[in-house]
Amino acid sequence: MEIKKSSLIVVCVIIIIFLNERMFYMLEVGSSIHVMGLFLITVTLFLVYIKSFFTKKFLFKGVILFYLLLNITSLILTNVEFGQPIFLALMRYKYTFLALLYFPLCIMIYKVGADRIKKLIVTITSLLSFIYISQSVLYPTFIFLKVNYAERYGFTRFYDGAYFVTIGLFITISYLYKNYNRYEKFKYYIAFLFQISYIVFVAQTRSSIIPILIIIIFLLLSKLSVNNVLSYFKVAFFLFLGVIILAPYVTNILDSIKVDLNRTDGSAYIRIQAKEYMKEKIKENPILGLGLYHGEYEEGKYLNGSIYKYYAEDVGIIGFIFQYGFVGLLLYIVMIARFIYFTYRIFKHSREKSILYLIFCIYSCTQIPFSVPLNVDNNLIYLIILMVLIQLEYYEVRKINNCR
Repeated sequence: MEIKKSSLIVVCVIIIIFLNERMFYMLEVGSSIHVMGLFLITVTLFLVYIKSFFTKKFLFKGVILFYLLLNITSLILTNVEFGQPIFLALMRYKYTFLALLYFPLCIMIYKVGADRIKKLIVTITSLLSFIYISQSVLYPTFIFLKVNYAERYGFTRFYDGAYFVTIGLFITISYLYKNYNRYEKFKYYIAFLFQISYIVFVAQTRSSIIPILIIIIFLLLSKLSVNNVLSYFKVAFFLFLGVIILAPYVTNILDSIKVDLNRTDGSAYIRIQAKEYMKEKIKENPILGLGLYHGEYEEGKYLNGSIYKYYAEDVGIIGFIFQYGFVGLLLYIVMIARFIYFTYRIFKHSREKSILYLIFCIYSCTQIPFSVPLNVDNNLIYLIILMVLIQLEYYEVRKINNCR
């Protein structure tokens, strides 16, 4: 029986996600194995579609090439100026070259449709959220996920896969804005329930939870209609329910941050110290930053501060500038600006399609002090997928409106 090409593309996307999420944390494998698998897939797909790289138009082509050039320059810098062995430098930077996936994924996902991939992500993140919540409840009696466990607010905590589930949550919310029948709406409400429960009660990433809740409140309020009194009751009900369930938890988050700031071993205090350390280090090379260092390069631990438990990925834009300099900051500004611009263009023609990208833009801007997806290895793939989706949906709405 002939296998449809579209099915092969979907399977390929699933494999990419599967490897990026480290086999969904069910197998204990070395961190380099999944990255090498992704690297080989990236190179293979890029070579298969290399002709399209030169002949097709890509909205984020300049951003991707700028990012790759910056990483190549940074890699050389860590070797020439800071003495990192070239092999270790290549091993540390290899994840950044996965950005090349943008080009083949644009061609591949175009053939199956952006909507199919978005629904696939909702399905996977919903199932993963259910699995992660189950593991949190069963821990420590029964352990089947290979993750680092901790305790916070009386819940078992682990945050592996949190960014992927967050992207899935945003897609789910965008579907809740569509005029589906009750059965379809019910499916997305269930998906939303699993995803938000994992983010709030299991991942417990404090810097993400409050922005996500603010975005949800904002979107609920936007559902109010002057001519529809029932909409006020619906919004009031969901807000009241949210306050009852989450108010004590959010209070705990705020209290824990205050406690952390007064403890020298608390994560909030350590991040403040990390920011001060990196601000000073930025002065040494403000244009290109200090680069990335492999864990086996001992001197690199002193250069990047990891010897003191300071991690650039934990301190948002300061950490990104520390690694890539103000040239890196310019790159990030250009990338976000392009997301905002194309979101606006989609919004003018289709508010429903723009919701996902509007949420992502708001979230990314609020996350700047805490996290930048360009320097968090596992997050890069999902940023690339979002670039692909916004490109396809931008061209789709433009084509529809040009035909009218």
